[in-house]
Amino acid sequence: MTASGIPPAGLKLLSELERNNSTDWFHSHKAEYRELVQEPMLRVVEQVNAELAKFAPAYVTEKKNPLSRPNRDTRFSKDKSPYRTDISVVFPCRGREKHASAGFFIRVHPEGAELIAGSFMPGPDELAAVRKYVDRNHKAFTAMTQAKPLTSMFGALQGDQLQRVPRGYDSTHPAAPLLRATQFYYRRVLPRTVVTSPRFVAETSASFRAATPFVEAVDAALGNV
Repeated sequence: MTASGIPPAGLKLLSELERNNSTDWFHSHKAEYRELVQEPMLRVVEQVNAELAKFAPAYVTEKKNPLSRPNRDTRFSKDKSPYRTDISVVFPCRGREKHASAGFFIRVHPEGAELIAGSFMPGPDELAAVRKYVDRNHKAFTAMTQAKPLTSMFGALQGDQLQRVPRGYDSTHPAAPLLRATQFYYRRVLPRTVVTSPRFVAETSASFRAATPFVEAVDAALGNV
């Protein structure tokens, strides 16, 4: 399959959805949304899956339709806009729920895309397991988070942190910043010019390849690999 991106018309449609976020507008453009946004994104997923199979097979998504739904859950949000103005896909470890594993994530929006690698929403038990792993393997784990192939692609490790080291760990621990973390992920932004070109799959795959040792280490801490 020829490498492909999201057509410019697809990003334009998402931008128009931002300005016309209503049921009537969406239903009148539903066929365009399917043709210009969903189907191209499914082709991207298929091609990224083929690359993941070469270097991170545990993260190939086997869902028939792994894409985010266009409908928003507005029950607990002040923003009652009915539709998402982006489209995303998760590549979790062995199909596990996103809170129970690390993985890869692509989100496409009108301005381009963002790539996430790591654990964005660990559950309480999963967070405790990663901290325990960091405590015992802090030198190797710290070195992994600073690996040149990873940081040159994504920059520094990101995620929210507690103000203090959690109870049970020494406040002077050499990996105190990692122990305070409640998220462990890297984020890379891709501009429209890349997302709408055949380079999108290549850049995404190269990014995920660079992040694979880190992602696999987090999943090792969780007992997933």
